[in-house]
Amino acid sequence: MVNNHVITLTAWRRPQYLAEVLGALQACEGSEKYKLLLHLEPDSPEVVRVAKRFAAQRPNTEVHVNPRRRGCDKNTMEALEHGFQHSDFVVHIEDDTVPFGDCLWYMEWAAEKYQDDPDIFSVTAAGHTGYPKDSGKLRACDVSRRHWFTGWQFGIWSDRWVEMQAGVNVQTPPSWDAQTTAVRGERQEIFPHVVRVRNIGRELGLNSSPEHWQTYVRTAYWAGDYDVVPADRVPFEEILDWDPNSA
Repeated sequence: MVNNHVITLTAWRRPQYLAEVLGALQACEGSEKYKLLLHLEPDSPEVVRVAKRFAAQRPNTEVHVNPRRRGCDKNTMEALEHGFQHSDFVVHIEDDTVPFGDCLWYMEWAAEKYQDDPDIFSVTAAGHTGYPKDSGKLRACDVSRRHWFTGWQFGIWSDRWVEMQAGVNVQTPPSWDAQTTAVRGERQEIFPHVVRVRNIGRELGLNSSPEHWQTYVRTAYWAGDYDVVPADRVPFEEILDWDPNSA
């Protein structure tokens, strides 16, 4: 492959969110080695300006503006297809998903550890969000597996991508991520007990109202609330028998 470190990012009409996400990506440990591929819908000139200003200051960044609106499903699949032209593992992120400083390090660790595990379909930096730091109920180093697929931030390998690409039809409902869940079958995703991404997309979400975001999407606590230091490179450890109901 040309580049073994690739991030794809899709955006539509929320320039303020995109600017925050790009700034956080730039601050992530190891981000300089990543090729960043931005796939933008053409509806918001300010989104395009934010992306191009960022690309002008960051080497190895490509901005692709669709000639006409593709829609979320097609834009996402095209971005991923582009990513797999450069790498056999792609990290995908949406324009309202802010990464923590050690997010990419975590994704790299999981990409290597689980690439040959037939029970794992994808990796996400989103995780359990229920407990504040002083509860003592979560450890920043712990990860587990669950029967889920998180579409707004994930990493996936090329062999799973081949299945995903073949199993998703962007011309028909349901959405691409719901179709991907069907492709996934009984396979699981890896997630951290302490969240490494924070969703900020309260406004103008395609499939989420502010009320839905507040109840189901908002990240209550994440690594920033746990005083995790990215440079310390937390030694992640899978907890096979973790039960969230007993924590």
